[in-house]
Amino acid sequence: MNGASRHAAWLLGAALALGASAQSAAEQAEQALTKGQNDVAAEAFLGLVKAQPGERKWVARAVEALARAGRYTDSLECLDAACKRFDSPPELRVLVAKIHMLQAESLGSGGKRDRAVVFAYEDAARVAREVVTKDAGNRDARLILAEAEYSLGNYDTALAEAKEAQTRFPEHPGGHILAAKVTFQRYVGARQRISAENPKGKDKEALATAAAQARKDTLAALDTAIKADPSRAFPHKLLGDVHAWSENLAQALAAYGKALAIDPGIAMNHDWLQGAAKPDPLRETYRSALAEYATRPGAVPAKAALLSWHIGVSWFREKKFKEAKQEMLATFRANPEFTNCLYYIWQSSYWLGDHNAAEVEAGVYAEQHAIAFADLLRALPDRAQTTPVLKFLADRAFKGTRLGPSAAINHVLALVEDSADAWNNYAFLCREGGKAEESLRAYERALELEPESPQLLNDTAVILQYHLATPANLERAKALYEHAIAMAKKAISGGDLDEVERARVEQAAKDARSNLDKMKGQ
Repeated sequence: MNGASRHAAWLLGAALALGASAQSAAEQAEQALTKGQNDVAAEAFLGLVKAQPGERKWVARAVEALARAGRYTDSLECLDAACKRFDSPPELRVLVAKIHMLQAESLGSGGKRDRAVVFAYEDAARVAREVVTKDAGNRDARLILAEAEYSLGNYDTALAEAKEAQTRFPEHPGGHILAAKVTFQRYVGARQRISAENPKGKDKEALATAAAQARKDTLAALDTAIKADPSRAFPHKLLGDVHAWSENLAQALAAYGKALAIDPGIAMNHDWLQGAAKPDPLRETYRSALAEYATRPGAVPAKAALLSWHIGVSWFREKKFKEAKQEMLATFRANPEFTNCLYYIWQSSYWLGDHNAAEVEAGVYAEQHAIAFADLLRALPDRAQTTPVLKFLADRAFKGTRLGPSAAINHVLALVEDSADAWNNYAFLCREGGKAEESLRAYERALELEPESPQLLNDTAVILQYHLATPANLERAKALYEHAIAMAKKAISGGDLDEVERARVEQAAKDARSNLDKMKGQ
């Protein structure tokens, strides 16, 4: 628990001790939850649990706040104590299963699938099954059980539970959605087998029949789910997936558009869409979704920016750089957290021939978001094309004595290439720009990569002697100069240096001796 959480808990305890109403304390906790202060809200609700141990509602609110804060272990401990206190009522056991599901999803984010993830899903399934065994009509437990079994890959069991939910709760979309998820997996599996195995005769006919039936079942379940609750994004998205796999791209775009109009952030394979769909229909899908989302109560402009970002990407892929830049500028204004907009902005300027703007824009991106910029570059399939452009802009800035942008861009290049030369370039620019601490860190990284380089040893010592002089740094500089001289002798005696390299090593040794003499004369 951080300081703010402890302070909130103390205030709540003090308020209760002074006789303040639980209602007032709860209102404070709810306000914290609304503001996203999940730890603060959690500690406040836990204070209410302690103050009024007979009230189950505080347990539920504390558990929700803890889960929002990612504190799943604390949530489960709170629930365990409450279950013992209240003799394990079904609603609390359902909460236990729900927390195990949330924990599994959190642990498995990014596609991770280890024993911890599996165990969390298994715990969710076990607890949910305990509940439905005693109360077959518990809808939430039934749906959690089906979802957990699906996530574990137990599709037959998941489908059986989903069908049970469909029968018991036909007006609720949950069972229909889960049934659709299972049958969609079967449809995809059958299609993949046909493609990979290239079966003949009856084998092909059997797989084709299975695929057709699974597709039919999926569409039927999704149709029912959407009619039950058309405001949910996922059924529309899954419907789009079915049409995409069936190579009905127009229908897929229509379904995806409806999903995005409800939730612009819903997980979707936009990379595939950018490659599979023609640019104009795809942009129209995004635009229509953007317009519809904007009319929804509670629409968030920063979230809507996701859609304009994809429109910008589409323009960029089509090499319509003027339109791409305009769209990305608008997207970045709507949501400044989308820093990778800056990548498309400077790239567009460069390909439009506006090198002045490209240099400034790349420099700003590099100065403010170096690590994110480097991460993006590493992930690019065309990095080999982009890196020379960045080097051109960095050299251009240097020749124009604009050391700030040059240093910033060279920093990104050093992060991406992680070579001694790249870090040396960045270190030099930092030194020339009066950024001694940054220069030292860059030289130190270069030395990690080439620890016997006389030039790097000397230049690192120069920073310590002339720019960051302290007794400890001067001692370290002295050792580095001596090491530089020794490494130069070793390199020269080896006889493997060409003329240019030999001259460079001799110069480094000469500089090291000169700097060492100056140090001794101080």
